[in-house]
Amino acid sequence: MSETLTHRAPPGARALCLALTGVWFVALLAGLFYPGIGSQAYYVQLLSLSLFGLVHGSERYGLPAMLAFLAIMFVVVNLTENLSIATGLPFGNFEHTPAMGPKLFYVPVIVGFAYFSAGYLGWALANLLLGEPDRDRGALALFATPVVAMFITTAWDACIDPIGGTVARNWIWKDGGGYFGVPLSNFIGWMITTYIAFQLFALLPARRPGMVRTGQDRLWWALPAIQLGVMGLQYPLNLVLLPDAEVTDPSGTTWRTGDIFEGTTVVSLFTLIFIAVTSLFVAARRDP
Repeated sequence: MSETLTHRAPPGARALCLALTGVWFVALLAGLFYPGIGSQAYYVQLLSLSLFGLVHGSERYGLPAMLAFLAIMFVVVNLTENLSIATGLPFGNFEHTPAMGPKLFYVPVIVGFAYFSAGYLGWALANLLLGEPDRDRGALALFATPVVAMFITTAWDACIDPIGGTVARNWIWKDGGGYFGVPLSNFIGWMITTYIAFQLFALLPARRPGMVRTGQDRLWWALPAIQLGVMGLQYPLNLVLLPDAEVTDPSGTTWRTGDIFEGTTVVSLFTLIFIAVTSLFVAARRDP
């Protein structure tokens, strides 16, 4: 077992995380009710979620480690997505449209932040569900959190990708795919990419004894579950509030947006919302 430190952040850090979750949800509603500001709302959501990860994670690992987490995710994502756009591996044949903003080679700059913000939630909840393996320097613990975090983070992409790709056309799958225009290879790519980034980050506590600060309370552990649960609500809200229309993916297959919103709602219920509810129960059972 590695040497750990007990650390408690000021109450303001928890209040800030809750406020950032609120900002994320308000921006979501603004984008749904006022589609003309959808792009601006998305940037607000991404900024609030990235700040959530930095603030929340800094209590356990320190800000330098969280900035390293962001840098690792940014570099790995840009390498794998640029590779896939050029060669088709590992994600498949796709490209980002100008709607995603400035690019680094073929990949928009904001993509790295999207992976980091969702990835941090996956990491934190995997650590909670597995009983804090980040404190243990054993081989099993070193691999456990990256694997579970990989699945949690890819579950979020399973909800967002058909909407961002087939409906909003923020990215395009050139050959389409069976999951509302998205191919299976996309999710394999997400699993490979996030696993590599998580595994690299997992090496930091193993190499730096004392980096992990323990003693966080139930609310601290519950905060990422609350954030993930709020994110999961996006999909039933899409189903209720957005119109049903026909969309055609680049392969020529026609889909109904109502079916896409219903399908992603089902996925969200049994992935994001399920993980969030389970994590809240686990956090509630922790010693005060």
